[in-house]
Amino acid sequence: MIVLKVELNGETITIAGREDLCVLNAMVGGSGVLGSESGGTKTEKQKSDLVLNVGGLGARSDEDQGTHYNWVPQTKLSVGDRVEITILEQSNADLPIEEKTVKTKKTGNAERAFWEESKKFYLEHKEKYEKDN
Repeated sequence: MIVLKVELNGETITIAGREDLCVLNAMVGGSGVLGSESGGTKTEKQKSDLVLNVGGLGARSDEDQGTHYNWVPQTKLSVGDRVEITILEQSNADLPIEEKTVKTKKTGNAERAFWEESKKFYLEHKEKYEKDN
């Protein structure tokens, strides 16, 4: 299986992977004030937030559900931190620290609720988008 070996400042923090994955990621993200001309975000006008996430999505033969996995808690980063990701193929990996089963397909009541919400949006905005027709 494909795994991601994730190191933070030279220390291995996880080897993420599972046999049932269809998505595997290690992401560094930043939000807030990231440059001298930045106005920040709606909620953060003064500073920046830098984080590391390692996760994935498992999909088995049951197409109505999947499982979201996380291998490390969301990790705050600082300027100067070094994140290294190595892609490996091996038969073992660390167990995820968190699993959450999710519906991947709208069925029954959820599908009807989505349709009702879409219809409501359409009727509220119909004139705006159809005035040129």
